[in-house]
Amino acid sequence: MAKPYFLVRASFLLALLALCLPARAQQFQPEIKAYLQSIKPDWNLTDDDISDWTVSDQYANRKTGVTYTYLHQQISGIRIYNAVSTMAIRNGKVEYFANRFYPDAAHKANTTHPSLSPETAIQLAAAQLGVALGQAPQLQSKDETRHRLTFNDCGISDHPVQVELLFVPDENTFRLAWNVNIALRESADWWNVRIDALTGEFISKNNWTVSCDPGSGYSRNGSATMPGPGILPDQFGAGASSYNVFALPVEAPNFGQRSLVSDPGSAIASPFGWHDTDGADGADYTITRGNNVYAYEDRNDADVPGYSPDGGTNLQFDFPLDFTQAPEVNQDAVITNLFYVNNMMHDILYLHGFDEEAGNFQENNYGKGGMEVDQVLAEAQDGGGTSNANFSAPEDGFNGTMQMYLWPTATPSILTVHTPVDIAADYNAVESTFGPGLTTPITSEVILVDDGVGTTSDGCEPIVNTAEISGKIAIMDRGTCTFVSKVSAAEDAGAIAVIVINNTGGAPFAMPGSGNFGIPSVMISQADGNLLKAKLTAGEKVNVTLASSGAANVDRDGSLDNGIVAHEYGHGLSIRLTGGPSNSNCLDNNEQGGEGWSDWLALIMTIEPGDAGANARPIGTYALADTSGDGIRRFPYSTDMSVNPQIYSDLASNTEVHAIGEIWSQVLWDMTWKLIDEEGFNADWYNGTGGNITALNLVIEAMKLQPCGPGYLDARDAILAADKILYDNAHRCLIWEAFARRGMGADAEQGSANVAGDEKAGFELPTFCQIAIQPPVAEFAVDVTTTCFGTFQFTDKSVDIPQNWLWNFGDGVTSTDINPSHTYTTPGVYTVNLTVTNTLGSDDYSLVVKYETLATPVISGNTNICAGDSVALTTDVSPGSLVQWSTGGNVVFTGTAFNSPALQNSTTYNVQQVENKPVGHVGPLDNTIGNGNNHNTNFEGRILFEAYVPFRLLSVLVIAQGDGDRTIRLYNEAGNLLQEVVVFVPDGSSRIDLNMNIPAAGKYSIGNAAENLYRNTGGVSYPYTLANIVQLYNSNAPNGSQNRYYYFYDWEVQEIGCSSVPATVTVNVSTPLLVNFTATPDKLDVAFADVSTGSPTAWSWNFGDGSPLSTEPNPTHVYASPGTYTVTLTASNICSSGTYQLILTVTDGTIGTHLPAEPFGLKVFPNPAGDQTRVDIYRSSGGPVTLDLTDALGRSVLSSGPEPAANGFTLRTSTLVPGVYYIRISAEEGSVVRKLTVMR
Repeated sequence: MAKPYFLVRASFLLALLALCLPARAQQFQPEIKAYLQSIKPDWNLTDDDISDWTVSDQYANRKTGVTYTYLHQQISGIRIYNAVSTMAIRNGKVEYFANRFYPDAAHKANTTHPSLSPETAIQLAAAQLGVALGQAPQLQSKDETRHRLTFNDCGISDHPVQVELLFVPDENTFRLAWNVNIALRESADWWNVRIDALTGEFISKNNWTVSCDPGSGYSRNGSATMPGPGILPDQFGAGASSYNVFALPVEAPNFGQRSLVSDPGSAIASPFGWHDTDGADGADYTITRGNNVYAYEDRNDADVPGYSPDGGTNLQFDFPLDFTQAPEVNQDAVITNLFYVNNMMHDILYLHGFDEEAGNFQENNYGKGGMEVDQVLAEAQDGGGTSNANFSAPEDGFNGTMQMYLWPTATPSILTVHTPVDIAADYNAVESTFGPGLTTPITSEVILVDDGVGTTSDGCEPIVNTAEISGKIAIMDRGTCTFVSKVSAAEDAGAIAVIVINNTGGAPFAMPGSGNFGIPSVMISQADGNLLKAKLTAGEKVNVTLASSGAANVDRDGSLDNGIVAHEYGHGLSIRLTGGPSNSNCLDNNEQGGEGWSDWLALIMTIEPGDAGANARPIGTYALADTSGDGIRRFPYSTDMSVNPQIYSDLASNTEVHAIGEIWSQVLWDMTWKLIDEEGFNADWYNGTGGNITALNLVIEAMKLQPCGPGYLDARDAILAADKILYDNAHRCLIWEAFARRGMGADAEQGSANVAGDEKAGFELPTFCQIAIQPPVAEFAVDVTTTCFGTFQFTDKSVDIPQNWLWNFGDGVTSTDINPSHTYTTPGVYTVNLTVTNTLGSDDYSLVVKYETLATPVISGNTNICAGDSVALTTDVSPGSLVQWSTGGNVVFTGTAFNSPALQNSTTYNVQQVENKPVGHVGPLDNTIGNGNNHNTNFEGRILFEAYVPFRLLSVLVIAQGDGDRTIRLYNEAGNLLQEVVVFVPDGSSRIDLNMNIPAAGKYSIGNAAENLYRNTGGVSYPYTLANIVQLYNSNAPNGSQNRYYYFYDWEVQEIGCSSVPATVTVNVSTPLLVNFTATPDKLDVAFADVSTGSPTAWSWNFGDGSPLSTEPNPTHVYASPGTYTVTLTASNICSSGTYQLILTVTDGTIGTHLPAEPFGLKVFPNPAGDQTRVDIYRSSGGPVTLDLTDALGRSVLSSGPEPAANGFTLRTSTLVPGVYYIRISAEEGSVVRKLTVMR
């Protein structure tokens, strides 16, 4: 079963993950953001794309100082499934980046709000898996940052069910979905099922449990010696702990003897030994349980740990092994071997980079980071199946589970051919592990299966000759489908037995599988099968008898096959390292080498001194009881191309996951032996150096570096990057040689990593890895020698195998790229020099390039006008050029003499001299090309086009239904809006000016939101091309229809040539004046401030004391003596003038102001008032005065006077209710009123 152990802690671990992950994901945020900005154009990414991501994992390599950072792209904070990019950072610099960002993702999302509940998604996912909920979903916890919910087990899962909201890429859209995580009960499977969050539709699923069932059964040539019957001799040793096992590098019992190994663990990887969990001296367990693995039997498929052997207080695990006995008799020895190999894998891989922070499997991480409580649960003799093995590798913090099954040994059978008489004889046949045995001989005519597709006799498609097969023995070839599916199809067709013909030269073997079948099935050799097929295809009848020989053998135990154990552990390694330890979905794509990584790990762990790369290495020969050494793969692994001829393009011939993995494992095997041949072999995996050690380091580092969902070339590039990081490119060419030999060279093409079969093999080495026979001869070409854009593309043309390049661009910048592009920042003439070198010498070559621009325009004309006026501006132009005037990013005039429209506000124009290129036309002349109609839906139709050079779309022809404004929008290939123009369009056919700039070569689209414009639905004939300028190649019509043409006919376009640096001119627009000013006293000094509106440009101040006039905008004036003065400001601009007067009464340091209409000055302070206020009166004559105080409603509150010649009053306001009051002072000249506010 998947994850049977410690189920009660699952909810706690989920919460712990939510708490811990962000804490280790905080470093290098500025560096990450800056790097993403720099590579944004290379991947057509938008600002939204590179700003909405989260660091799902981040950890450091303690030896190299590299920090591995995994960036998970999001849309509105919701993760995109498997959009995880890898970034390696060292010393604050990004050394490697493997991209998995999707461009313009936010604009392609169907929604961000689910309409389907997570509970309903659980029900639908369960139904898709063929189970019914045993309990209603009950929410237990939420991880808001990840949009992930944890429910109860719902009666179907060995763990709490997790439901996460995410986006699933689907062609050109992103579908909001619920990912439902179910560790299915009574099954080894741990499923992730993605359900559309809007419709409830099933989208996809993947399994965290990787099964190594041989499936359709792959064989290869090779041989191995099987152990004879009886007890294998034991070799004793001494030590604190000892294990009698098939010690590495022994692959299995048919390759060597058991030995008693003492203290085999690494003190660095397992500092407290293999039986510790608490981090203190002394073993915590005397059974096969410890920090790295808990090994036990699970024959009853009970979902809980079963029996484990006990080594006693001295940890002596020395148990007998008798191959003549049933597997359960040998369980002590078998479980000990399983415990030993898992621990060895842990310790070896730990020392080479698979440590706690990288997500390894440990119960206790001893404070070294990463998630713990996740040692491997290794189940021997698992009762959940036969002839298989699997490994479940969930996220870091959850146990890895390894299930090792028994492999039933085939019962020998006899195929007796009666007719035709010329081939009548007995032939060897092997019964399958499923279905009824041949308890009774079966005699019948043999019928060759015909499914009508491809290899028509493999039965992998629906059988078409069922009438012939019914009541007969069916014979068929092996193919890409499983044995179980073949036999099931033949039984459905009415067959009474099935003969499967091996498809390679190996011996027949027991076909694995399980199921309820009513007919027996056997396998025969390829040679025997071809003999029978030749007779059948010639029209002869073949009559046979199938019968059992009566002999039987003991089942083989997969836990004794170290190669299979290492293979399964390899799945845990590759899944945890790829895409970061918190993501177990990254090896879900079709062209991934998961099975290959694991086969390779099994191979390299079992290399013995004296081995050679050309030797044929089988996998799983012991478990299969394969005396011929064929194993479970199509070819043996060998560096000899005549033994294993597979290359990259062979992926297309068989896309089954193990078949795909074989090719990846083989190229790694080639690389490994090249390294061994160069650096030697060292059997000390803990402390040694040698080619095998280098290979293991490279592979583990590459797993960390490759992106989520890697294809073969992604993984190749990760290995090359690993060599640069670990060994400074010391093995670069050796690696290239290994990969190029198998079709993964510099000229190979991967295609989509999600598709197996679209790749293109390439066998070329990069030139720096080719063998030089003489010094190189340098030469290069440049796309243009003179340009006003400043960018030059250089192409190396050197010969005689240059291996290193050094470019000097003449402006202080250099490059070691082969074909660099360089942009100069300053116009000028530059000498570009290229130096190329190889192992035999060097050479130089130079060219002169010129970066020149047109002269910046000089503008003449009056730039100061009144509101409502226009301005006339002029400039000069160079021959062959024209001048463009633009504002707000839109060109408003082309020519040297610009008359602006009537302006109400100040306006800035950019004036640029541009090269005058010829005008051309492209696209249908009008809408008469075919059928069509007025378009007025909500769909924004667009024309998709490719610009070969920058150009200007001057105008287009449109046919409108009704006049009015239309909005025309220009987008880049990623769908980002670049420009929007609102144009008045008259009813009917008309040409409208757009003046849109297409800024660079690339793909774009132009559209309108169906605002009653004509579109064609027939007669369209893409592409429409203007040579060397632009091609209109399609529309955005649904389903990629080529029969739609939207809105814009007869494009008038002009290539954008050289241009000058723009000149900027601002037209200052003045409005009519409203003159006003303020006065601020400081004794006899008064500061005046102009507060006029309308932007005056001239001022004249008369201070009323006979002093000279002032023309300053904000003067300060000193009066000679106290008195009352009339101050006059006259201000003007180019449009108008005006005057404002204020009467000032200046005394000994205070000032009273009043308007010309008031008879005298009055000052109230403080105002607002608290408990009292002062009223000062400024009069030019004497005489009595009276004070009246009223409230806001005009009611009298207080009266005082008349007072003779009074110059002020003090009012006690403490008794007044807070509010607004009015003070009136009356005298013989008249009266003056001031408002008073009383506050507390």
